[in-house]
Amino acid sequence: MRTRQVLLLLAVAFAIAGLVAGCLDGDSRAHGFLDHVLGVALVAGIYVWCRADMLRQSPPRMGRWALWSAVFAPVVLPIYLFRTRPPAVAIKSVAKGMAVYVGLTLVLVVAALGSSLFCGA
Repeated sequence: MRTRQVLLLLAVAFAIAGLVAGCLDGDSRAHGFLDHVLGVALVAGIYVWCRADMLRQSPPRMGRWALWSAVFAPVVLPIYLFRTRPPAVAIKSVAKGMAVYVGLTLVLVVAALGSSLFCGA
């Protein structure tokens, strides 16, 4: 799967979760469920991207980097990027990753605010 496809699927998942969250009551237990669903979606997206990145390299890297990068993303993913790229490229990749996370959070918030206006919550 390509990087853009993973990002698009994550953006759709965050937008749908935001639309649903905007229509729920503030004390609903469904908010916790949505958090877990988004967490699983984010971990799956990181795993798929990292696995594809490992297979795209020459020679393909093996090991458990994709799994550990998905499970412990804030720590292991930057380490993976610095081990597989030159330092300047790795810094740019870490910055892009943080920008993607902030962008996904904004998608969630904007979708939740928009749907709360229509649902009257």
